[in-house]
Amino acid sequence: MRLILLLFTTVLCLAAPGISPAAPAGESATSSSLTLPRSGQLSCYGTKGTFVECKGSGQDGEQQRGVVWPSPRFKIKADGTFIDKLTGLIWLADGKCLNSHSWLGAKKKLTALNGGLLKACSGYRGTYKDWRLATVQELAGLLDSGIKVPADYLKSRGVKMFAGPYWSATSYRNPLDAWLVDFSNGKIVFASKIKKSFVLPVRGGRPAVKSAAVAGSKSRTRFVNNHDGTVSDISSGLMWLRDTQCLRGLNWSGALKAAGGFSVKAKAQCQGYNGNYRGWLLPDRVELMSLVNFQTDFPAAFKAVFADTPSGDYWTSTTAVASPREAYTINFDTGALVSQAKDRPLGAILVRRISQTPLPVRITTMKARTANNQRAYTLTLAPKFSDDIAWPPYPRFMSNGDGTSMDRLTGITWLSDGNCFGRQSWPESFKVIKKFNHKPAADKCAGYDGTFSDWQLPTIEDLETLVNPAVRNSADWLNTQGVKNVQGGGDYWSATETSINMYYAHVITFGPYPKTVKDFPKSMKFFIWPRRASRKNTNRKPLLTLTINALSGALRLSQGTPLSMVVFLHTFGLMSPADFWFWYDTPDGHKLWLSKARGWSQNKIPVYHGPLFNLRHYEIYRSAPNHLTPGRYVFHFVVDAAANGILDKDRFEAKAVVTITAKGILKQKGTGTVRPLVH
Repeated sequence: MRLILLLFTTVLCLAAPGISPAAPAGESATSSSLTLPRSGQLSCYGTKGTFVECKGSGQDGEQQRGVVWPSPRFKIKADGTFIDKLTGLIWLADGKCLNSHSWLGAKKKLTALNGGLLKACSGYRGTYKDWRLATVQELAGLLDSGIKVPADYLKSRGVKMFAGPYWSATSYRNPLDAWLVDFSNGKIVFASKIKKSFVLPVRGGRPAVKSAAVAGSKSRTRFVNNHDGTVSDISSGLMWLRDTQCLRGLNWSGALKAAGGFSVKAKAQCQGYNGNYRGWLLPDRVELMSLVNFQTDFPAAFKAVFADTPSGDYWTSTTAVASPREAYTINFDTGALVSQAKDRPLGAILVRRISQTPLPVRITTMKARTANNQRAYTLTLAPKFSDDIAWPPYPRFMSNGDGTSMDRLTGITWLSDGNCFGRQSWPESFKVIKKFNHKPAADKCAGYDGTFSDWQLPTIEDLETLVNPAVRNSADWLNTQGVKNVQGGGDYWSATETSINMYYAHVITFGPYPKTVKDFPKSMKFFIWPRRASRKNTNRKPLLTLTINALSGALRLSQGTPLSMVVFLHTFGLMSPADFWFWYDTPDGHKLWLSKARGWSQNKIPVYHGPLFNLRHYEIYRSAPNHLTPGRYVFHFVVDAAANGILDKDRFEAKAVVTITAKGILKQKGTGTVRPLVH
């Protein structure tokens, strides 16, 4: 049940914050694509908890709205992690090894895990440094509402889990509290941060989901007021009734019936409603949760979205399978999601899909889940090719083969040997580097056989980019990342003088010391580590290329031929957050987007979100022998420097065209060389 409100665009209204005022009403107000996943519920239940016929019930088990889960959804990896193919997030497969801690204690445990100081996790052989607590939405995305004990669902997929509450990274409105997701019953509640709860580390990409309110605080276009008593959410493809008070005092069955018959009686019941829409339903737990702001309260929702302020408890159409006499509810005073007896009098907020095109066929068994993603046009990953894209690729430095190494993140080229010149005073450092530019052979730096004459002492800002705050000793870490002999027991000179004392300059320490940057007299002797001068790039535009089977441009391939897609990216020193996108257009007019798990999705998602970095001929995808339907396929590799999860118009793009034929490789068109970017 991932709240995929994938990378929403969000709202600022002129009439009221959070709503766009001047928009077409109804169906044309927004995109019709559904971006929320299904909850996982497959059956229907009566008020007494017994199974009932789904047809006509309006329950979650009948409607099964939302994106279909991949099958299989999870994949256990050899390094003791598992990847969620629905979200692209990577989780620790041993959800028991960190046990229970306070909220701050949980964060300390993750720091230790990132530093390589914890060895107790069963089967974990990774060396990742970016483990973190999941957001409440990411953690809730692992729940399956069709299972009595959500932990059992993960256990059946090979994940070790406690049937209990797990900490999220999301603080409550009261900063002394944080949100918990309970894998014994599917409830989402907040608790004091001193309480002990379990810890499940996650890594990879940006948080996969944002709650409606978290995203909406900076929203511009998410909600559209249709001026007929409804509001459209363009991030999820859903339309909501704006009056949250007109359907109150209803038990669960009454709320389901009120939704089913709403079109006939609505105008007299609900404030400002004069629409003529059909297909109103009681929202499932995923849909209603998309309106929750987990960091505010009273209300824990968008105040301006609704005609009045929602308060109290509201029904969802999802039964709590662990106690089927109850259904899940959300309290819009606090945001908590719990289950309550179905005979209680509560409120209902109604929802409908903006586009009433038929949903995929209803699933009746767990095994029947399928991606339903036009297999005839979908590439299959080659066997034994990694299904996890390492962004940025490791190690951090790319060897240039001449004793120099380029930093993928900054584009700076460093001498691969971090201690070629020993300790020097600050003035001596400049003389040593000047000599190195003219007579490099005299210094005999390990592996260096270049003849460059643009070496210089780095600034303190250059050196600070090499510090890894996630580890205790950056020198040890750097020596595993493609450079060598970086000294952890001493300081390195920078070219940056101290502004208040001309006799001092800045130095940096890569060893295990609390203060990384210091000031020392220029007469003292420290290590030096030169870098090459950056090439001038007045336009500061990255260079992108995309080749398929070693060719750029256009080529023809027959069915049965594997495809190897290689991307190249040079940032020319541009340092910026960025989104990377990779997709292809199919002959029938659809787009399939590559996820971090190297799977194809019809949901528009970036394959990477984070700092811009350099790629040198990186194979982003390798297919098995293709069985694509003959036709023209256009592949796109795009980088945009606005890291917002939106495919922006101001972007850098490379394309390649592949025509699949039914027989033999006919004629290949292409230069055999890389092409410049299309901007």
